[in-house]
Amino acid sequence: MLILAIQAAPLCAGESESAGKGPNWVDSRHQQFSNSADRLASEELFWIGGDGFGTLTRGDLDHSLDDKTLLRWANKVECSEESNGAEWNTRVAWVKRLGKQSALSLFSFVRGETDPEILQSRGFSVTYRRQHLRDWLYYEIEPRYSWRKRRPEVEREGVASVKLRLEITFGSGNGAD
Repeated sequence: MLILAIQAAPLCAGESESAGKGPNWVDSRHQQFSNSADRLASEELFWIGGDGFGTLTRGDLDHSLDDKTLLRWANKVECSEESNGAEWNTRVAWVKRLGKQSALSLFSFVRGETDPEILQSRGFSVTYRRQHLRDWLYYEIEPRYSWRKRRPEVEREGVASVKLRLEITFGSGNGAD
């Protein structure tokens, strides 16, 4: 598996598999900072066996309310050779650092497709994130409620779910070096 990534200026290659995207992708990002707002735009080009080539476009805007709180507006659009139209997602989040090792996020989201034109789901979620045992180990608990619609002719249904996530971070600044 070969990954090519373009981030800011350098070109990187490595072996890995992007979450849900398959082994081959190219990534380009632009990030801009100011005193109270950060903007991130990225473009991923990928190939997935069966779906062919595709693109994933992301645009995020973060606004700091104070040194422990921010608002985040995150958007993405994905198209591939085999898809009919585009899949899109937008969400607004309020994120609060609770202490040195934990944070809380409240967000609402809307997700849909352009062909057939359908609002697939909308909902809200709360995420609690905490560092656990090591500097590089985190867990998250995310209860969520959404109203989803799988096909245009089907009635929307309410669905409750809970995600449990374990994360291991790699790289500088996390104690894993």
